[in-house]
Amino acid sequence: MEPHDTSNTAGWAERTVLKDGNPMPLLGIGTQYGWSEDGQNRGQIERTAQYVALGLRTGFRLIDTARCYGTEVGVLQGLEASGVARSAAFVISKAWPGVDHTPGLVSSRAAIAESAARLGGYVDLYLVHHPVPGWQDLWRALEEARDQGLVRSIGVSNFLPEHLDELARIGRHAPVANEVHLHPFIASDRAATLRRCAADHVVVIAFPRSPWRDGQGTAVDEVAREVSRTRAQVMLRWAIEHGHAIVPLSTDEQHLRENLAVHEFRLTPVQVNALDHVRVATKVNHAIDVLNAELVEGWAFAPAGLAAIHVLVDGKAVGTASHGRSRPDVQKAYDGAAGSLDCGFSFRFPDGLFTRAACDVALSFELASGARVASRSTTVRHEHNERPR
Repeated sequence: MEPHDTSNTAGWAERTVLKDGNPMPLLGIGTQYGWSEDGQNRGQIERTAQYVALGLRTGFRLIDTARCYGTEVGVLQGLEASGVARSAAFVISKAWPGVDHTPGLVSSRAAIAESAARLGGYVDLYLVHHPVPGWQDLWRALEEARDQGLVRSIGVSNFLPEHLDELARIGRHAPVANEVHLHPFIASDRAATLRRCAADHVVVIAFPRSPWRDGQGTAVDEVAREVSRTRAQVMLRWAIEHGHAIVPLSTDEQHLRENLAVHEFRLTPVQVNALDHVRVATKVNHAIDVLNAELVEGWAFAPAGLAAIHVLVDGKAVGTASHGRSRPDVQKAYDGAAGSLDCGFSFRFPDGLFTRAACDVALSFELASGARVASRSTTVRHEHNERPR
């Protein structure tokens, strides 16, 4: 493998050195195209090469892909189309046992070799995508691949402290990075993982999933005005100020240029602290798991404390949900955040409540402070005005 070409380009302007000695840019581009859980247009997998080439020509040198994204082949094609040498780029990929390959040591070896072939003969940083059954065999295969020079560095993704504990017990090599969902509004939920990574000198790689609109009317807006930048730029800069790498996804040239421009400014410690504490007292974490003409149920908790969950149909309050059912899955997902265990709720709609074929249902979260936060309304459709008894 050729040594990394870290010549003076914008993509390598700010970098970190992984604990195995390999340099990595701190700002890159994601390639999870076509995914729209947050309602964003994330492009088309078929145009991966075009998007990657655009990002490289803009100046990025860190590219994040994964076997399950279906974009590894397009990343190499984009490199070739851009004219950027493979050695000048830093490519991250990931494997997910049970999703993109069969769990097991032999199949994991084959998956790594296939990724390396797709990405120009080697992978700069290869990650275990999720701590799912079979990840231990994948890690052993990654250690072998690192020893053989098929991958330069190895790490993990979506690992919590308990997974890092197990890895420390079974691994010959320590992970150099942990890629996690991260931006200022959820940083407190990741506190335990961030602390553990810092203690172990594991670089955090953040994938932000378009939280930019959340900054409206918060300290993000205030800092953006102070530095004359956009909310997106301020949040990206926040990650880099903490020493995290970050891989936002964009297929728009103007947005790519704006993202790369975060190298042009800095945040003061006061501004970073404001973003660290941007999670306002009215923040409510919640999700609806079931919603139909009979029932609404899900989970909800708030850092400031949640007093009640009121259910509204077509804007009119119809009752209060029972709240407090144990949800260890939520507690685990939020790194044990206060209130995240006993956060399950449910509410059964009274018979005859839905008088129209389509009604809008919303939740109003009453916080311990007395403030109320409303969820977005969802339309419930049904064939009959009343349910069978």
